Formats: sequence, structure tokens, C-alpha cells
Amino acid sequence: ALFGAYEASLGACQYDEKARRALKHLQAYAEATEDPQATYAVAVRYGQGTIGTEPDAMQALSWMRRAAKLGHPMGEQFLLRSERDASQETPPK
Repeated sequence: ALFGAYEASLGACQYDEKARRALKHLQAYAEATEDPQATYAVAVRYGQGTIGTEPDAMQALSWMRRAAKLGHPMGEQFLLRSERDASQETPPK
């Protein structure tokens, strides 16, 4: 039954196209509900890239910031590490 719902929602198309459509659905859900887990999942998919979607660091960072702002613990940890790493890379003036 779940597979049938998946097929009806995403249509009969190639797997990479289904993956792109699934990401669009997930992104729309995250935007509409401000769900921290969905927002984090979008960030991860943009960060790693998925079938049919190339990695996009800028999109990943934007979504990770949103996830952290919504209180997702992994989003918060990622931003803290990123800020710490960036401060260590910047030479003092």
C-alpha cells in the first residue's frame, strides 16, 4: 500500500527523477511546517547530494541554519563546529 501511494504521488518515472521530486516534497513540507527533523533532512540531502541532486553547499548551509534555529540538535552542533573551524582558520590580525 505504501509503495502504491509513493508511486501515485511521485508518478511513474526514472528513479533519479523520483528522488528529485521526493526532495521537493520534503522541502515543501519543511517550509510549510517548520519541522526541525524535516528541515535537517533537507540540509543533509543538499550537503551530501542524492540520486538526481548534486551537492550544494550553500543550500545545505542555509537549511542547516534553519534546522538549528528550529532547535534541531544536530543542526546546532554542525553550526557550532563550523563556526569553531572557521575561527581557527582565520589568522588573527
